[in-house]
Amino acid sequence: MTATERILTVDPGADALLSTAFDDQKYAIKSAKSGEEALSRLHAEPHQLVIFTYELGDMTGAELCRSVRANESTRNTSLLFVADRGREDQVDLCMAAGCNDVLFRPLQRNEVRS
Repeated sequence: MTATERILTVDPGADALLSTAFDDQKYAIKSAKSGEEALSRLHAEPHQLVIFTYELGDMTGAELCRSVRANESTRNTSLLFVADRGREDQVDLCMAAGCNDVLFRPLQRNEVRS
């Protein structure tokens, strides 16, 4: 692990939980308001983890996953999908597109840290 792991969130509502879940100095948390903004940030500066929801305004979570995996500079970025319960269709799409793992809402602090 590097001294400071970079985490990118693509969901404005997740920032409060993430800032408390990752409250030590090992993590630098940035946020993006759309899928395109997330991709732009990933190309500008590598992040170890992207945490995202399905509806990103300009694309879906599955489209974000495919774009990250298709680019050599971002391909190894870990992708964590935060899903609503009962939306297994979205989970299946994101996992098929290259997502690493999924957490279901409501999130618990111990789930986010593990």
